[in-house]
Amino acid sequence: MTRLDFEKKIKKEIDQHLNVKVHPQNLDVAGVYYNDIYICAIPSGDIYEERNPNYQDAVGNVHRPIPEAIAMIGGFIHQVKNDPEFLELMTEKPDAVV
Repeated sequence: MTRLDFEKKIKKEIDQHLNVKVHPQNLDVAGVYYNDIYICAIPSGDIYEERNPNYQDAVGNVHRPIPEAIAMIGGFIHQVKNDPEFLELMTEKPDAVV
């Protein structure tokens, strides 16, 4: 499945506020976001149903397959919708360093 098809799938099946952005320096990796909150990385090209140890990013990390990405995204969305403090924690700005 292409990255764009995967993005359409998660928007339709999980939440319309999800989006995928290709990393500006590491073009072989994309991030899945809820609005502007990072959830997880996926390959920027095709994403597959099964893990393939030979399908890696530029630094040697094995790309996440569809079921693993869906589980991570679904868990994040579940937490956002069921724990009012979670989204606040995820968007909290760190205190200024003195």
